[in-house]
Amino acid sequence: MPSDGHSRTVNALATTADGIIYCAAQSGLKRSVDLGRSWRNVGEAAPATVICALDAACILAATVGAVQISEDAGASWQARALPSPSTIVSSLLATSESILAATLEDGVLRSDDGGMSWRGWNFGLLSWRVNALCRDSAGIIWAATESGLFRSETDGRSWQDQADFAQASILSLDATAEGGLCLGTTEGALQICGNPRAGKTLARQWQVPINAICAIGERIAVLHGQTVSVSDGESGFEALSYTDATSIKWLDEARLLIGTKYGLVHRIDLP
Repeated sequence: MPSDGHSRTVNALATTADGIIYCAAQSGLKRSVDLGRSWRNVGEAAPATVICALDAACILAATVGAVQISEDAGASWQARALPSPSTIVSSLLATSESILAATLEDGVLRSDDGGMSWRGWNFGLLSWRVNALCRDSAGIIWAATESGLFRSETDGRSWQDQADFAQASILSLDATAEGGLCLGTTEGALQICGNPRAGKTLARQWQVPINAICAIGERIAVLHGQTVSVSDGESGFEALSYTDATSIKWLDEARLLIGTKYGLVHRIDLP
């Protein structure tokens, strides 16, 4: 999500299977090869809102007016310009056919040529403020918007609204290992759906917006306001002692990364 104004805010985190961590911050892109103990600047020192690791070598990051692409684990980057005027990218998702960029003003942008060119693919979307994208285990792509939840079974070429979520302003979402979805709203409601087409289940209510959700195995991490809570799928949610959080990402089922508005990345070892 966009920065809260601090010059070092960690806006997003990404990890690879071999344990490399990437950080998208207001101060630029950073990389850690030692599980977050030390960091090195990579790419240009431009504010970055989103980062996504496709594999150990291919990394995507969004900066102002462009998507930055590295195919050598962050050693070098190429900027692929987005359509003018510039818009804020809130989420990046790559499929076998394309790269999708969710934006806060222009809906979903799609590139079929590795980011060289982009065009809007918003057929069926009722809102062009798209806060997040994810893909479930069945390959369906889901979009969280201020007008509800939308799904695409055509690799992002068209979208269908989910009637049960039509009145919800959804800020965040992630797919579960079992094929369900976790959704967070601006009103602080967390909804966990075993099958999104069959309706929603209210799992927890906070009094502040749910800015990010990250699911792995049976565990779910939720960023509500600037506080992080974690569930193991059985005993409810437990708040962690961090109140300046701006981003979350699982390193694995036992280790959670928390980015802060002061440019720090904490690694939390959980039982």
